[in-house]
Amino acid sequence: MKKNLELIVFWLLLSTTSFAQNKASKPLATKVGCIQRDSVLINLKEYDTNVKIFDAFQKQLIATLEVKQLELQSKKKEFEEKQNTLTLEQKQEKTLLFQKLEQEITDFNADSQQQLVKKQGELLNPLNEKIDKAIELVAQKYSYTHITDKKNFYFVNSAFDATNQVIEEANKQ
Repeated sequence: MKKNLELIVFWLLLSTTSFAQNKASKPLATKVGCIQRDSVLINLKEYDTNVKIFDAFQKQLIATLEVKQLELQSKKKEFEEKQNTLTLEQKQEKTLLFQKLEQEITDFNADSQQQLVKKQGELLNPLNEKIDKAIELVAQKYSYTHITDKKNFYFVNSAFDATNQVIEEANKQ
C-alpha cells in the first residue's frame, strides 16, 4: 500500500511538472543561417586598403631590421679585418658592442612582432565589428534565429548560406 501511495505521488509530481513545462514554453521556430566569415572579411571594400597599410607597415619594420643587421655585419667585418692590430681591451670593447647590437636587434624584432599584432588589431577590429553588425541586421531581416560560421559544420545546404547577404549589408555601412 505504501508503495502504491509513493507511485501515485510520484506520478502526480511528474505530471504536474510536465504540464507546467509544456504550458510555460512555447516551441520557437528555428532558422539557422551560415556564413563564411573569412569570405565576408576579404570581400569588404576596406579590406584591400587595410592589407596594403599593414604590408607597408611590415615592410618598414623589416627594412629597419635589415639596416640594423647590416650595421652589425659591417662592424663585425671591420673587426675581423683589424683584430690583429687591436689590443685585448679594444677587442673586449668590440665584443661588448656586438653583444649590445645583437641584443638591440633581438629587442627590436620582439617589439616589431608586438607592433604587428597591434597594427593588425587596429585594422581588423573595425572590420570585425562591421561584420558583426551586418550579421545582426541580416538575421533580423531574414528571420534567422542563429547565424554561425560554415566551418563549424561538415555540410550546409546552400539555401542556408547567408554569406552574400552579410557581405552586401556590411558594404552598405
